[in-house]
Amino acid sequence: SGHGDEIYDIKFSPKDETLLLTASKDESLRLWNLKNLACIAIFAGQEGHRDAVLSCSFHPWGDRFVSGGMDNTVKIWSLDHLEGVIAASYEHDYLRHDKAVLQRRRLWGMSDDDDDDDVTVPIASSSSLRCPKKAAADSFFHTQYEQLPYFSTNKVHSDYVDCVQFVGDLILSKSTTNTMVLWKADLNDARRNPKKPHPPKSGNVFALKEFTYQDCAIWFVRFRTDETCRLLALGNNVGGIKVWSIDGSTGTSTNSNSKKGAGVVAHLTDKACTSAIRMVAFSPDGRSLVGTCDDATVWKWDAV
Repeated sequence: SGHGDEIYDIKFSPKDETLLLTASKDESLRLWNLKNLACIAIFAGQEGHRDAVLSCSFHPWGDRFVSGGMDNTVKIWSLDHLEGVIAASYEHDYLRHDKAVLQRRRLWGMSDDDDDDDVTVPIASSSSLRCPKKAAADSFFHTQYEQLPYFSTNKVHSDYVDCVQFVGDLILSKSTTNTMVLWKADLNDARRNPKKPHPPKSGNVFALKEFTYQDCAIWFVRFRTDETCRLLALGNNVGGIKVWSIDGSTGTSTNSNSKKGAGVVAHLTDKACTSAIRMVAFSPDGRSLVGTCDDATVWKWDAV
């Protein structure tokens, strides 16, 4: 149930710390239960991504997530109807009879939870482990396959979408065209009913704000917000970082005639920093910003 190619992004659920989402070059996303390493669901197929999935992000409520990829699309996937499958994954403990996995679980501090109903399952001629009778009879979790996203669109970007994030109910997404867009999905396009069982292949969106920058026409450069989702930072391929405010006081409104790129909070540079900054991160208090570069250096800026 593992991925078949490179993994480009991983995110923990904000609702449940044992749920992990992964995005891969194999055109799929997978939801995992880290308690027993079960693959709960695979999101791919009929209306899934048609190229590498580069980025994913949970909604703050943890009931849905958004994904972006090399097929220029952004998709929203719902987890509401998977609550039963997710709950079942916690009851499934088939990994307890696997010696290698059991050793890893002990290394991670997990309990074996053996009880009087356990049975002995041979692992090799010289050893045996105990596992529940139910697990011995049914040793594989039945992974759910999800082929229909709740919402899908290719109307935001015309090239690779290499970073996406929920900002409340809004979505912030970035492409390789020197533009980030804050937008809202027209979920009326995504309502499922008996007469319209599938969402449209490209739903409508309401673009709210556009953040423009320069020297960043390369893919796999990630933006990051602070913990309050008020500040937004992005590096570029010449060693610079731009910081914006997301709350409406800066950036370029799609309904405004103001000059693009106006309202940047800060433009961070250093003469010695000339390599591409692919990832940035704010400190918990939002007063420091760190960037990692292609030349293996790490740079830190502090607010004064």
